[in-house]
Amino acid sequence: MSRSPLTRLAPDAPLLHRLFHELATWRLRRSQTYWKLAQQWVKAPSSATLLVNGQHRLSLRLGDLAERSIYQGVYEQTEMLIASRLVDPGGHCLDIGANIGLYSVLLASLCGPQGRVVSFEPSPPVRERLLANTRELSQVTVLPFALGDSPGQLQLERFQGNEGLATLRKSGWDVIETIPVEVRRLDDVPEVHALGPIDLLKIDVEGWEPQVFAGAPELLRSGRIRAALIEVTPDFVRPDYLEPLFPQEQYALFKVRSLPSRTRLRLRPVLLPVELRTLDNTQFNLLAIRRERIGRVADLLAR
Repeated sequence: MSRSPLTRLAPDAPLLHRLFHELATWRLRRSQTYWKLAQQWVKAPSSATLLVNGQHRLSLRLGDLAERSIYQGVYEQTEMLIASRLVDPGGHCLDIGANIGLYSVLLASLCGPQGRVVSFEPSPPVRERLLANTRELSQVTVLPFALGDSPGQLQLERFQGNEGLATLRKSGWDVIETIPVEVRRLDDVPEVHALGPIDLLKIDVEGWEPQVFAGAPELLRSGRIRAALIEVTPDFVRPDYLEPLFPQEQYALFKVRSLPSRTRLRLRPVLLPVELRTLDNTQFNLLAIRRERIGRVADLLAR
């Protein structure tokens, strides 16, 4: 498996950090340990620029935990590799829970100017950065509301140091702010109705996924979703809940994993079939893919 070239740091980043980012995207084991050493030698900046798919710029603030992981090259490299296999030029995508736009920018680079990416981000301060990161990408439409099972208004919880944890659930965690946000049903969004087949639906809404899918029965029944990347969190979203939404005669379900290579120097991206009878309590990202498209990721299937 060749190294994924999907992210690299801009040339103004420290040379040592650019090297370590590249090694991390190469899936070198213990990359985060090496990063701790690197930052003892060269202090990380407070902000940086990431180049996505070789060309598109994404601004990062390294005080945020998720953005620091993106800077280090250790954030969802396998998931991004899978996305790169599934999105065609001119294709259509949904990014639900877009945050600052890592996936929105990646998907836009894959589908190109003739494609379409519809991104949902209800948090005003995060959406401002999403808009800045996608400003030059005319194929990206950013929508300012959350999705749920019924229209209305709910409170979005935000957390210090990790905007990616923002949720509409009552988390019980230390909340720095709650923001009233508009909620709509996915089936009621005109920008989604206007799309053709959806190459990839990426959703990461911190346990709110069941409510989003409850507001999209028409979309789910239509068969327009060719593949979906979904965060599975045992307390809120379980594979056995998702299986009826993506029925086995049409879709195959896989855990997205990174396992040691034969040399044990690297981690290799792997898709493991989901065993609904032997569910565990781990959190993971799940790929639901239409069976006729499995060939696109066949080399990643567990052997």
